[in-house]
Amino acid sequence: LVSTKYMQVRRADGTVFSVLYDFYFYNGMNDGARGFGGATYDTNTGKVLHLPDIVTDLDMFAQAVEDQLFGIFGADVFHRDDIIKEYFEMYGADGTHWTLDYNGITVYFDEGEIADAGFGAISVTITFAENPELFKEKYTAVPEAYIVALPMKSAFYTDLDGDGSCEELS
Repeated sequence: LVSTKYMQVRRADGTVFSVLYDFYFYNGMNDGARGFGGATYDTNTGKVLHLPDIVTDLDMFAQAVEDQLFGIFGADVFHRDDIIKEYFEMYGADGTHWTLDYNGITVYFDEGEIADAGFGAISVTITFAENPELFKEKYTAVPEAYIVALPMKSAFYTDLDGDGSCEELS
């Protein structure tokens, strides 16, 4: 039996604290499974935030996710044409599978959840800069500087400049 869980702080400031949970388990009877979850909290109240607390229109946000995913992968790799809409109708407001980052909201899909398992886990970031109308202004204010604690003796990868690629910090 193998079970691991990694936590990555995606944003921590005076407005929100958002963390990504990346977990893997193997029970000896299958190929193992990897999954993601997210939790975002208002740092002033401690209240769990859901997508409707942050985005102005959940349907428009879901459409932006679909447009970006179909643009990257093509619509034919997904289970159905309406899979993204269905996902957001079922799960979009419950506070899981997304994080609020410094440059937007990243949505995470587990392997096989919306596309064939061969595509692995899929994530997409809807940025404040490209979609300002989708976000409540309170959450788009990004601090000029922030600090991240790094684990000792290991590399840490994160997208510091919002260009879509991770930089190595150590």
